[in-house]
Amino acid sequence: MTILPFYRLIPAIGLGVLISACSSDKRVDIESPEPDPTITVSLNGTAAVGQAIVNATITATCQNGSGFTVSPVVTDDKGKWSGEVDSQQLPCLLELAGGEPDIQLSSMAFSAGTVNITPLTHLSLLKASADANLTWKDNVAIWPNRNQIEAAASSVLDVFESKNYIDEELVGSPFSTEFEADGTGWDRLLDNILTLVSDSTNQIDDYQALGQILINDDLERLPVYTSTTPTEPTEPTPNEELLNQLNGIAFTLDGHTWIINQPFIPSSNYQNTNRHIRANNFIGDVILDESSFKGDELAWAQVTLAHGLRGKQNCSVDTGLTLLTVNNDGEVPVQKIWSATECELQVDYHIGNGASEGRIVSAKLVNDKDQTEAVLTDGQFRIFVHPGKTGEVPTSLADDVWMSVAIDKGTAELKSGYFLMSDKYSTNLTEDGSHPDHQISISLDSSSALESREPGSYTCGVDPISSVNMTLKMGFNNAYVFSTKNGGDSEGKCSFNIDSSSGRKFEGSYTATLIAQAANNDIDMDSTERTITISGRIRNFITQAFVAKNNGNEGDLATDVAGLSMKIEEGSTHFIQGQSFLLVDDLSETSGHIVHYEWKKTDEHIAPLRMTFSGLPLSVGSYVCNEIVGDQQLSMSLGTNANIPYSTSFTQGGVQQLNDGASCSVDVTNIGTGSIEGTYTATLVARNVAPMLPEQDATISISGKFRHFYTEDQEPTEPDPIDPAPTDPSDPTPKDPEPGSLQEPVGKAVFGDNASPTSEEFIALVSNTWPVAIYQVPDSNPEWYGKGSLTISGTSNSWNMELRGADNSVISSLNSSNAFTNALTPFYKQDLGVLVVYQPGQIFINKGTDITQYMTSFFYQNSGLIEGSAGGNAEVKFRNSVEAYGTGVPDIFNTLAGTWTANVNVYCDGPFGAPTAVTNTATITNGGVITLDGKTQLCGNTIPQTFEWEGLNDFLIIDPEENDGSYIMQIDAQNLTKVGNGKVQIRFNPDMTVKSISGFLPELFELKGAVKQSI
Repeated sequence: MTILPFYRLIPAIGLGVLISACSSDKRVDIESPEPDPTITVSLNGTAAVGQAIVNATITATCQNGSGFTVSPVVTDDKGKWSGEVDSQQLPCLLELAGGEPDIQLSSMAFSAGTVNITPLTHLSLLKASADANLTWKDNVAIWPNRNQIEAAASSVLDVFESKNYIDEELVGSPFSTEFEADGTGWDRLLDNILTLVSDSTNQIDDYQALGQILINDDLERLPVYTSTTPTEPTEPTPNEELLNQLNGIAFTLDGHTWIINQPFIPSSNYQNTNRHIRANNFIGDVILDESSFKGDELAWAQVTLAHGLRGKQNCSVDTGLTLLTVNNDGEVPVQKIWSATECELQVDYHIGNGASEGRIVSAKLVNDKDQTEAVLTDGQFRIFVHPGKTGEVPTSLADDVWMSVAIDKGTAELKSGYFLMSDKYSTNLTEDGSHPDHQISISLDSSSALESREPGSYTCGVDPISSVNMTLKMGFNNAYVFSTKNGGDSEGKCSFNIDSSSGRKFEGSYTATLIAQAANNDIDMDSTERTITISGRIRNFITQAFVAKNNGNEGDLATDVAGLSMKIEEGSTHFIQGQSFLLVDDLSETSGHIVHYEWKKTDEHIAPLRMTFSGLPLSVGSYVCNEIVGDQQLSMSLGTNANIPYSTSFTQGGVQQLNDGASCSVDVTNIGTGSIEGTYTATLVARNVAPMLPEQDATISISGKFRHFYTEDQEPTEPDPIDPAPTDPSDPTPKDPEPGSLQEPVGKAVFGDNASPTSEEFIALVSNTWPVAIYQVPDSNPEWYGKGSLTISGTSNSWNMELRGADNSVISSLNSSNAFTNALTPFYKQDLGVLVVYQPGQIFINKGTDITQYMTSFFYQNSGLIEGSAGGNAEVKFRNSVEAYGTGVPDIFNTLAGTWTANVNVYCDGPFGAPTAVTNTATITNGGVITLDGKTQLCGNTIPQTFEWEGLNDFLIIDPEENDGSYIMQIDAQNLTKVGNGKVQIRFNPDMTVKSISGFLPELFELKGAVKQSI
């Protein structure tokens, strides 16, 4: 940007902002000319968001409440506007609404002349007042003053400059400098900012949300801007860093270098022998780098690496380089696949589930349409390399942060720096060029052991937190797993210092040493290469305020619409007084004689909310919480993903009791055919949690209307009882069983004999309602666990997926239209001569990262397997071809019970030493306990070791590696995406006789040809 001395600023302005790109003493000055002595003064300017805002209405609110002398004031086709106000009543707040595009923005005029209305002026006012909802605008006495606004404008510009959104010289002020909406100067900056709120991967829905980020100084949420303007061809210096230390693929052709970030692993192309790394040069229908590739537009680039090999790799079956280009010159676009006939890759680092990086030394590619050649002279690739944020690690956690993770000792994947976990114990990684779907996630086994601890220091593996372990997942499908459990005894590998705790909420610090296990097809790695040491702050709740859309007012509940309105009459840490939310109707459910009516909100702009009325009589009348009416006892609860439950009641000793200070009143005004409606008021309390919250504010008062539609099968029946209210930790009453008691088997699908269908044939083959096992669900939705259904319908141009849980509620229902990305890939059969390969088909829809926005399903024609997930982090997983799953022990253990033996050779002197014959045993009980004893393959593990069918990671499934109806049991499955990598695996013949028993401890423990000993 140009640095201007103060005297160069135009003197007759409303706000003058002096921008300095490299001076630490930047000044922002507001001119203060005397007001025009005439009665009225003219205001004019440009309204734009990058493009001109056309036909929008502008209103002015001045000091005495007056506005424009002539109304309405409307923008023209270039976004220009003008109006007059009383000169003695300045400053005036300017508000824009409607128009094309339809948007609401604000600005402030302190004197006559140019006053623009843009996202920059709007964000400056939000920042100046620290109020993303402009709740001050109706009270002139608390308007931000000129000094506050000038400081805010300077701060906002600083942020955008630091993130590379300001990419050309700018002169003047965003408030008062005349400009045209032509894509240059100030308008170009507006174009660049527009990408923040229009790209769904940023998860910033509008300028209000962006303003809140600026208010909170949560700058990690803002990605660095990457210009899409084609650059002039320049030949890079050989072996120079092309990716700017980011993840992606870069290559040079004819002097131009394409740099494509957000690489990913195409799941449909995943192989056990190699890795495909792909990066798309488009978002939606927009090409990012439009530079010509031999007359075409580049769509994507893909590098293929052989597993288990670093250093030089030449093109082969498992190594290569592929590009896809599109030629749009004709009536029908022509796609060309460019494949490398010759190439040399230098692989600096590569692990099958972790990071890969290296260089494209050279490559000659030929396309499949006209055999044109393209010679690449340089390139680079990198995926799953995360350097972390630089600087000092924050000593306290921001409102939306659960955990900070400082890398004290790193690996190739997690080099250094620190990470902030803002999505439970997860974080996205878009700042380092990673794909939006790629995350680092951390989980705590037996975290409940920490929730009830008093302040103090605790060590993993030692009572009272002996069962606590920490696991960090990253890489492809989050399958590269670092854990305190790996590498032997976990005692001392993590420790926690709890500073404060109350109501099962805690906050403190931690340290942990975690070790990863490499995949079987990787090269040998020293354990130090797979060990990280981390530390930071941790808590099991957040203090982020939930902000309603539409400037805090989502409106009232419309007539004949099912839903619930919720106005915050008195706010708390998590809710702002005066804001109004609308929640959509959800399925009612029954437990015993109690009916639960639910309304939910899962919009992108807000954390999920779920309101539940339990025990509300299905009869017109007035009811208060905890009053017993017939067999009903009313309570209300509001769930959020802050892990802070707001409710009226709790249950102790089997008796429902009111929280201190809580109350509710519900008026049922109408019972229709299949509907119930009315009004309510309530005071909800987060019981015992106040000491953990700012200002100990754990109470909200709310009011609103509700309407719920139900069908006959949702009216009270006789299912198992579930207590809807939070329970007291000391309550001795037996609790409901955890989700997953032994579930009903789900067989395989039959897709017909066409192993290589067209897209239209494929969607027809898989269109059906398929039973599936929902085997992983969020903690907030245990009712989904069990036998559910997957429905596929539509055409190859527009397809639908709907996933329902075991309770028949809709988990996710998506259509492919307007998706950020989608895919419909038919399964196919590939005959390689000596081997026939069946590739699965895939149906994929991505409209965001929420469970309701993201779903993928895979279909295997040869085996009838269906598997998939919902949610950007695969929060919900499902599959068919499963005989047993859940916490209940399957009947097969009655047959397995006994002692099994096998004679095997082990190599205690190393893999090249002489073998030693030993007898390995597996002792199995009918209660699902398996004890392995003997020797592992290299005699390196301590045994006996005992495992048990007891959790939600134990399965008996149709063996995906066989086509004869064989089964495999996975105990402690480490890969829940593919239901594989069990620590104990028992393979069965089709008649359910035992074929082999194996353990991965992590060395291989084998019982091939296992024989059951007679008693």
